[in-house]
Amino acid sequence: MERFRMQTVKGLTQFVSHWYPSWRHDKVKELYERFGVDENQQLALLSKGTKRKLSFIHAIAFDPKILLMDEPTSGLDPFAWRIMMDEVIAYMGSGDRTVLMATHIVDEVKRLADYVAFIHEGKLLGCYEKDVLLDEWKSLWIEPHIHDFTPLTGVVAIERQGNGTSLKLTSRYSQQTEQELQRLGVQILHTQAVELDEILGYLTKEKIGKVG
Repeated sequence: MERFRMQTVKGLTQFVSHWYPSWRHDKVKELYERFGVDENQQLALLSKGTKRKLSFIHAIAFDPKILLMDEPTSGLDPFAWRIMMDEVIAYMGSGDRTVLMATHIVDEVKRLADYVAFIHEGKLLGCYEKDVLLDEWKSLWIEPHIHDFTPLTGVVAIERQGNGTSLKLTSRYSQQTEQELQRLGVQILHTQAVELDEILGYLTKEKIGKVG
């Protein structure tokens, strides 16, 4: 065990590469340089961020069909984070590839995901197509009105804003909500896309309520 702990980055990489005939030594060298990883550094002295970089390099070096990642950017500085995002995007664009990633960072979901599955306390609460969520969910601002908008299709939240000068409706089915408002003769002042983290917050609360 002591001998293994005193190994270098290069030694571990050589050991791992023996298990994969498709290992790309040129790719490893390229990523060492991009991430600033010293192949002669002892494993026992690696920082958390460098360990993450090395794990990612090993995971992608043999050009897998499926790439599994669990919080891969934890401990990375912004520069290394950007490099990893670029590498994952390039990997996905190189052919028939699948990435399955667990993350709490919404920006990573925005950049990488086609589908979003979210889990709460070990339970799968739902799986959604990301672009559909972003297209359907919108906030709509209207003038104050005596009508009760709660029953409108898709409305999940109503807020009075601007000292009561406008109402903000958040809808999960914004197109249908807009059509119903038009039928009621209510003018829509403007609309705005709902951020993904807000959408996930609403969906999580809804699902937790149903599960509970």
